[in-house]
Amino acid sequence: MLWNPDDLKSFLDRHTKDENAKIVVITSGGTAVPLEKNCVRYIENFSNGTRGAISAEKFLENGYLVIFFHRANSLQPYSHRFPDLFNHLKPAGENKFTGKLLTALKHNNKASYFS
Repeated sequence: MLWNPDDLKSFLDRHTKDENAKIVVITSGGTAVPLEKNCVRYIENFSNGTRGAISAEKFLENGYLVIFFHRANSLQPYSHRFPDLFNHLKPAGENKFTGKLLTALKHNNKASYFS
């Protein structure tokens, strides 16, 4: 997902008013650096983003607000512990999520025991 500068500005506007807020910015995953002005060749590393993801978790656990920039397909906080977990969740309001599969099963009356 591409980041939206307005979302970042809104986040900072909300949280920088609190003098006690601790904010950290983490960049994670591989990088690509062009070798030429008109890019044809790159130097690239293929980091999975494990260190960045774990660092974000530790900062969150210690009360920090985390801005986490990552490369596509790199690990995100907590995702290395639960592969594909976030692919099975969908937002259901502020700070709430539902399971996509569970919702589909309920909708089709295939899982009435999931009440």
